[in-house]
Amino acid sequence: MKMKRVTILGSGAWAFALSQALKNVEVRMYSIEKDVIHSIRGQKKHPRFPIVSMNNSLEMHENLKDAIENADLLIESVTSQGFKPVMQALKDLDCRIPVLITSKGIDHKCHTLYEIAKEIGMQNLAVLSGATFADEVLARLTTCATVASSDPLLRRAVGQVFDEDFFHTEESDEPIACMLSGAVKNIYAILCGLVEGLGYGKNARAALITKAYQEMKKLLRFRGMNEACLENFSGLADLILTCTSEKSRNFQCGINIAHGMSPEEARGSVGMVVEGAFAAQAIHSVIELPIAQIVYKILFEGYGVDQEVRKIF
Repeated sequence: MKMKRVTILGSGAWAFALSQALKNVEVRMYSIEKDVIHSIRGQKKHPRFPIVSMNNSLEMHENLKDAIENADLLIESVTSQGFKPVMQALKDLDCRIPVLITSKGIDHKCHTLYEIAKEIGMQNLAVLSGATFADEVLARLTTCATVASSDPLLRRAVGQVFDEDFFHTEESDEPIACMLSGAVKNIYAILCGLVEGLGYGKNARAALITKAYQEMKKLLRFRGMNEACLENFSGLADLILTCTSEKSRNFQCGINIAHGMSPEEARGSVGMVVEGAFAAQAIHSVIELPIAQIVYKILFEGYGVDQEVRKIF
């Protein structure tokens, strides 16, 4: 299975970073953002990364049908809230092209985006998840991610479209587990931001990450999955990165709340979607995970930050 033509669905920071991490393929991008389309077409720059020179040229499309025509692989990269409409649009076009899901999120029933796509009727699915900040990918810094699919030929073919000089992939046959860990780690990143902002120190944060990892194992067991699936780039590596860096919007959201912002103000201040908030709501409705529950209470039930964070330890 050789892939020569790839279409990126989405044009945000992660979509653009992925477009520049591909090698030896023709790359198209589908976008509904006029400023991004005009900037890339006219200046060969993404408006959010004006100093980044493009490695891969991008053929921009505003029409989805035109964007996917004759493509060998579609790489989905939209918000978790925009995911379902895009999958439905592909289904309506009777799309049979393999789709690589790169967004991270779960719905109110704790269903992953992979499962949502399956429910819509999409086939030939794989997921990409890992410790992957967009700016470091654009800087061509060493990055490792997991490609997961039940189809071994598909996951192998997907891994081959990335630039192995700096973007390394491992394979997994557990796409749902990879997606679950990629979504729920954002909850713990918010909590680590709270701990950092309150001045608890690095010792406490290390203990919190350990507790979070144990709680993620509990969730996988609840879903009937092997907890060993967390021992990869989409699990432990992603958890560590998101919980220790101020580049993480979820981590920064927690810091801002600890510094006195309301949860609504903190989410707005980040300037991008805080996926951990949606994940906390989803987990709350399905299973009781004590640490994740703390984030839900602070974000949505008005509980005091200090009193709740003390309960962690």
